Amino acid sequence: MNTKIIRKIIKAEAWMNMAGNWLKSFAVVILELLATVLIVGLLPFRIPAVAELQRASGDFRRTAELFMPTEITEKTVALCAVVLLLFLFVTAPFAVGRCRFFLKVGRGGKAKIGDAFTPFTSLKTVFSSIGLQIMIFALTVLWEIVMMIIPAILMFVAILLESRLILDVSAVLLVVSSYLTILIVSRYNFARYILADNENIGAVKALRQCMGIMKTKNMECIRLRLSYVLYDVLFSTSIGPFLFIYRIAFSTVYAKYLDYLRGDRTFVFEEVPPQM
Repeated sequence: MNTKIIRKIIKAEAWMNMAGNWLKSFAVVILELLATVLIVGLLPFRIPAVAELQRASGDFRRTAELFMPTEITEKTVALCAVVLLLFLFVTAPFAVGRCRFFLKVGRGGKAKIGDAFTPFTSLKTVFSSIGLQIMIFALTVLWEIVMMIIPAILMFVAILLESRLILDVSAVLLVVSSYLTILIVSRYNFARYILADNENIGAVKALRQCMGIMKTKNMECIRLRLSYVLYDVLFSTSIGPFLFIYRIAFSTVYAKYLDYLRGDRTFVFEEVPPQM
C-alpha cells in the first residue's frame, strides 16, 4: 500500500479514536504546558516595561538584555541550576506520561488523565525520562549546528563583502535550515513513545530502538512530520485553543504511527475517512 495512503488511514484512525477523549486530552496537554510555564517562571528574569520593549523593537539583542537581571550573583546562578533540575525532573517524566496516555488513545483503549502521571511513580522511569530528554536535546543541538553551517558562512561572507543580496539569501537559508532541523529531529520523538510503551528498557535502548526504526523508515517519518506543515504555519501565527489542538494532533498520530513503524499493517478502514 502507498505510504501516503497509509498516513491518511493512520490519521483517520487516530481521529476516530479521539472520540470521547478530547476533554481528557486537552487536560493532559494543558497540565504539561502549565507545569512548564510555572517552572520557567521561577527563573530570575525581570519583566520589562512596555515602553522598554517598544524602544528595543527590532533589536533582538537589546530585547533579550531587557529580561536579564540587573545583577548576576552566586544566588542567581544557584537558583537557575535548581530551576533547571526541577524542569528536568518534572517535564521529562511528564512528556513520557503524555506519550503513554496517547498510546492508549491511539490504540483505542481507555485512557485516563492519571496515565500521564504514572512515570512519577517509578524512580527508574523518572531518571530514564531525564536521560532520554538530555540525549534528544544533545542530538537536536548537534543537528542545529550542522544545519546552520552554510547560512552562518554565507552571513559571514555577506558582512565581509557588505553584500545585501548574500545577506538576504543567508537569512532565507537560516529559516529553511531551522525548519529542516525540526523535520529531522522530530524522528526522535518516537523514542519517548517507545520508552512510554516499555519503561523497563531504559533511555539508551529506547533511543537505539528509535534510531533502528529510522534506518529503514527515515524519510517516511520526515514525510509524516512534513504533512503537518500547515499546522506549523497556523501554530506560528495563532495562539489559544489551536496550540492545544496542534499538540493533541501530533501526540495521537505519533502514538498510532509507532505501531505501523514496528510492523503492524492492520487497519480498520477500507476507505479513508476524514483525517486529523
